[in-house]
Amino acid sequence: MKIVGFLLLCMLPFLALAQNDKDGTSVFKKRVLESVEMDILTSFYAQDGKNAAVTGGIGTEELTDLATDIHISIPLNDDDVLRINGTVSAYTSASSSNLNPFSGASRGQDEDDDEDDDDYEDKGMENGENTGTPWAASSGASRKDTWAAVNASYSHSSEDRNSIYSANLNFANEYDYTSFGAGVGLVRLFNQKNSELSLNTAIYLDTWRPEYPTEIKTYIKENGDLNADFFEGVTILNENGTAINKFSVDAWRPFKTSLVENNKRNTYTFSLGFSQILSKTTQLSVFSDITYQTGWLSNATRLFCR
Repeated sequence: MKIVGFLLLCMLPFLALAQNDKDGTSVFKKRVLESVEMDILTSFYAQDGKNAAVTGGIGTEELTDLATDIHISIPLNDDDVLRINGTVSAYTSASSSNLNPFSGASRGQDEDDDEDDDDYEDKGMENGENTGTPWAASSGASRKDTWAAVNASYSHSSEDRNSIYSANLNFANEYDYTSFGAGVGLVRLFNQKNSELSLNTAIYLDTWRPEYPTEIKTYIKENGDLNADFFEGVTILNENGTAINKFSVDAWRPFKTSLVENNKRNTYTFSLGFSQILSKTTQLSVFSDITYQTGWLSNATRLFCR
């Protein structure tokens, strides 16, 4: 009897713990994310080649791109997770935009930057004459740049882990555009987590900073005077290769002489998705996206010469 009593006394804590678990007073809840996680990805891409199609078979296709992505996930508590993603991409390339065909790079010099296109009037003409070729890699702003983006998202999981609520903010910037974005989402799991329904909506507010060819900017600035500023001392040829009379009514002029006024673009998106596990090896997924955009939707800098 003493041995039986001693065994019952030893088992009391385990019986009490089992009872608590059965009553739901001490139920273990697994954390959505156990600890901080960090992933770093780096990539490098390079290519070389001649006879670029976009430059009429003359020029180089050489370019390089170095990109680094950093992903950090931080558990705030058992149910909430904060994720931060950052991306930086630095590139150099031989571009086909050729905003200023008479820049230093077109004359065979190595240096080329935004000033070639934006501040031509401050450089003056070498030996009183503009020379160059539109087929050289002389693009100015787009020749090299750094693209950067950051995204921060927050997610909350319900007690039963069948519902996930999320929100995110993002920002991206490059030499000719800036983008702000925000979104919210909901994921619902049911049928013992074999079925999933997701809803997401987002808005993106973009601003475009267009780069215009030097001759177009000068033409507007000088009110169509083909003998001033950039055009001074420059011979303009027609489609037959014959020099035109700059004072003629048929002289070259852009068909559209106004710059783009609306440089904003707003994008609104809504996504609906459903997935169903059919077997151990088969899953069915259906997605539907709706996108609505307003503002600048295409490059309006189309040049017609006559």
